[in-house]
Amino acid sequence: MLSPTEEKALCLPQGNEGLSALKKSGEYRRIYEKWLGVYEERPMSFLDALRYSALVLIPLLVILLLAFAWSWSLRKQVTQKTAALRESLDRFQYVFEAANVGKSLTLPSGEMDANKAFADFLGYAPEELKGKRWQHARLPKRYGESRGIALTRAFGREGFSAV
Repeated sequence: MLSPTEEKALCLPQGNEGLSALKKSGEYRRIYEKWLGVYEERPMSFLDALRYSALVLIPLLVILLLAFAWSWSLRKQVTQKTAALRESLDRFQYVFEAANVGKSLTLPSGEMDANKAFADFLGYAPEELKGKRWQHARLPKRYGESRGIALTRAFGREGFSAV
């Protein structure tokens, strides 16, 4: 086995001999000019500039158009959903307020909203109960002894004290 230095020494004469044969035939000059010739910088033509600009601008315009179409579609969906939600809210509010039976909506914080029948049952105007916590809703004094029973019925808790 030969070392890399010895191999190089054996291959160098063969490489030189092949190179001189290429030079004599003119093949070396042709290869050199084709692959290693002098670099000539050409000024960019308007057509080349237009091509390079189109490669960048066309995809950007397509992306921009897709973004606008998506945004328009989302706005349309939001408008439709908002209209449906508003209609549903109006129907619910009508049923809630027009009911002959007392109804109240109580939030997790304890604040309540009562319809007219429920407010009449407790002796309040509906506006007086709005935002009031159910724990603080009191029957007016005119109900006397039955206040505790009415509150128990209204809120479904036994042992409810009327203060």
